[in-house]
Amino acid sequence: MEISDIQDQTGNGKRARKSKEEIPRFPNSPDFFGDKHDYTLTSQKGLFRSIKKVPGLSEYRIEVNSDLTKNPAKNQELRQTLNQLIAKFPSSPDLHALKAIQSYQDVQQSGLGDQKFSIIESIVLSLGRAINTHAYSLNNLFWFLKIFQHYLELLKNRLFKGYPIRVKSYADAKRQVAVLQIQISKSIKEFEILNTKYEKTSFYSESISTDEIIEAYHAIRKGNQKLPVGKFQRPAIIVQIIHLKINFILSRFPMFSAIVQQNLEATRDIIHRDVYLQNGMIGLNQLLNEYYLIKATAEIAQQNQHLAEVIRKCKENVSYLQENQTLSKEFEYDPLLKFAILTLEVWKSPFAMDYKKTMLSQARTRLFKIINRSYNQIAIRQANRYFSAFDEHCNPDMGTNPHVFRTPSRDLYDED
Repeated sequence: MEISDIQDQTGNGKRARKSKEEIPRFPNSPDFFGDKHDYTLTSQKGLFRSIKKVPGLSEYRIEVNSDLTKNPAKNQELRQTLNQLIAKFPSSPDLHALKAIQSYQDVQQSGLGDQKFSIIESIVLSLGRAINTHAYSLNNLFWFLKIFQHYLELLKNRLFKGYPIRVKSYADAKRQVAVLQIQISKSIKEFEILNTKYEKTSFYSESISTDEIIEAYHAIRKGNQKLPVGKFQRPAIIVQIIHLKINFILSRFPMFSAIVQQNLEATRDIIHRDVYLQNGMIGLNQLLNEYYLIKATAEIAQQNQHLAEVIRKCKENVSYLQENQTLSKEFEYDPLLKFAILTLEVWKSPFAMDYKKTMLSQARTRLFKIINRSYNQIAIRQANRYFSAFDEHCNPDMGTNPHVFRTPSRDLYDED
């Protein structure tokens, strides 16, 4: 739905709803995007359309971010320009992202009422498809997180008002929205730290390409962490850090599982312990957040099966750690903290007591490794919080009801 059509759809109010319309899609899988997941060129008669060079977008990006809604004439001019550019360059994800951001600015100034949900959803789809086409610059990601948080709030309100949903049960949908809202809040908090540090660099407007991250990893493997790499000659270590953080954030949302997997597979053949740990951290986070969404449903057997898969992946990540290495970087201590999270989940589930006790013993040992071998105070503080949680929750005499949904605790799982 285009924002330029808002007035046509909401201005006269002639059609009164006799019943609440169905919510057709849900943001818990790549299916959210329907048949069109990205803006990749499609073939015509067996040949790809010629790729035209997109003009510089800096001027339009500045205008979009300056919120021209207070200048209607200038805003209309920008709207028309972006529409013309998209017609000329339909496969440019950054153009679609700018158009979506500009449309969101328009929505914020309009009194749309009930129409706002479907229009915000269309904006989320446009921005999400841009990200799926590797357009995850810091600017695009900032706006996506902001708009997606707004969309989830509208979706929650719609569910509470009794709108039927096509793809899920009402109860499951409400609980999964609650999980997604926790994840978006965490992601915004993490992103603000990243954005504050790098928003005045080229990362603000330019995404990291596959070739650039591969070049960066090869430079780091050879000990050249500050070597300029890629088209924009950015330091290899900074490229690696931002690539890790962006993919870690995206891995919280199953709707982006395809692009996250593409990024992991692109670096899978690089032989380096840090690459294994970083990719493992992203993959584990993806599995864990899928588990939280499954846990929000009544599918008990599927919950336990997926939990076992997350534990297997966590143990694989732990195996990449050297016996006596210092655990100073997040991707080094991450699998040890995640094992503690999974231990708490196992104690809430109907696993055999011997298995629970084994998990608990291993988790304690791994937390001690963090305390003894890490200089990172965030990691040490989190390890101590898990020790306290074990004392409170991991008691052989405590009863568990696996059928009771428990949203992951913000206090316990926030690693700060």
